Amino acid sequence: MAKTTAGAALGEDFRPSAARPVLSPRARAPAGGVANQSPHLGSRGRLVSVRTVEGTRLSAVGHHKHRRSSGLLRNSFGVLKIGQFRYQLAAQVTSEFGSAISPVALSLGVLHLTGSVRDVGILLAARTAPTVIFLLIGGVVADRLPRQRVMVVCNLVCAVAQLIVGAMLITKTFHLELATVAQFATGTALAFYFPSVNGLTAQTVPLEHRQQANGLLSLSRSVSMSIGPLLASLLVVGDLAGLALLIDGLTFLASAYLLTRLKNLAGNMSDVAQMGFFKELREGFSEVVSRTWVWSGITSFMVGNLAVALITVLGPAMTIEHGRGPAAWGGVISAMSIGMIIGDLLSVRFSARRPLVISKFVEMSQACLPAAIALNAPTPLIIAAAVLFGSAVSFPESLWNTALQANLKQNVLSRVSSYDWLGSIALRPVCYLFAVALLDELGGRNTFVLLAVVVVAIRVGCVFLSKIPAPGRGALPRVDDRAPERVVR
Repeated sequence: MAKTTAGAALGEDFRPSAARPVLSPRARAPAGGVANQSPHLGSRGRLVSVRTVEGTRLSAVGHHKHRRSSGLLRNSFGVLKIGQFRYQLAAQVTSEFGSAISPVALSLGVLHLTGSVRDVGILLAARTAPTVIFLLIGGVVADRLPRQRVMVVCNLVCAVAQLIVGAMLITKTFHLELATVAQFATGTALAFYFPSVNGLTAQTVPLEHRQQANGLLSLSRSVSMSIGPLLASLLVVGDLAGLALLIDGLTFLASAYLLTRLKNLAGNMSDVAQMGFFKELREGFSEVVSRTWVWSGITSFMVGNLAVALITVLGPAMTIEHGRGPAAWGGVISAMSIGMIIGDLLSVRFSARRPLVISKFVEMSQACLPAAIALNAPTPLIIAAAVLFGSAVSFPESLWNTALQANLKQNVLSRVSSYDWLGSIALRPVCYLFAVALLDELGGRNTFVLLAVVVVAIRVGCVFLSKIPAPGRGALPRVDDRAPERVVR
């Protein structure tokens, strides 16, 4: 699933992230089951008990009495004691930093060099289209092969592509055909990279720390996407767009190196590779549609994309129509970025018995921003609503990723993630066109009112129709022993 930040207006990804754009061998699973024991815990003689019913939290039982935590009570950074995760986080932070500056640098650098908006459009399309086309294939590959190796190769491909384009901008010898091929290669690599990320976290982090890990990974994206476009703009003003892309390429290389430092990850012992591509693809689709909480969650994120598209396209026009200057809209974008960072920090510390249910109620607060814009609220109130909107976008992502990791088998996790990413990325251009159509048909105020209503209604439907069960008492069935849910349509 995908994310939004200040970079959303510049074409960045909204999601389940996570959402948002960056650039490991599999956990050894017993036959027909999930590897529910982590080597980090096993080495301490501790057993991990997983509440695999959708929407419930994880708990660990060790030699000492386990204390249930709720609210903002637990140690936020205990996950950083895990060496494997430190390498993974460092790799993502490095890669995210480069990825945050490249879209602005590429667009403005090419426009400055060639003066052609058409060239910019071709390059952006060449990067986006293959990601959408190959995402499902990437999910199958990431479930077949060691995810760590898949991600290393993707980083290397992106590094070469960005270094080529950066060199062309620096030397003023730009060739559209070569640059298009390079961007196509980058987009293809991202299609294989995105589905691998969630599964790698499930391999490197013990169950009890995964929400912290997902929160920190999401936080790295939010911070990068907040400062990256600003840094890119400064480099472009200094006629250093090519240098920005070279930096991006070098960060991909550094990320690939850090991922190679992950050691002792269990190999892929599943029988996925023997099933055949289309059977594997169907199995991933079945894992999505057989669990109402999964497909309804993906639908919820799609609505989030619609909200971001409408606010991105129509927000500036509504701001000017209400007599506010560009600075007011800049304040809204900045407030959204701040809100996302706040949401990520809260998700790192948050613990509850029903995290997915709570996250859906949090997502409902996304309606505050379109409602404030529609009602022509005072600027400070709109700014406050933007902070709340950003928090409501980023906070649920970590809970969602943790739930996927806890309740899905390792050998289907990347395929489900690929459908998740597809729901966020593929519909983004459609959402932008839909925003324009709604503006023409309903007008700005009515469009934002409708958006606020839809945002709340979809989340209410997710809570009451997706069958997120309450945690039971006693032993709970393992996810693999549970019969698939009946699909509620």
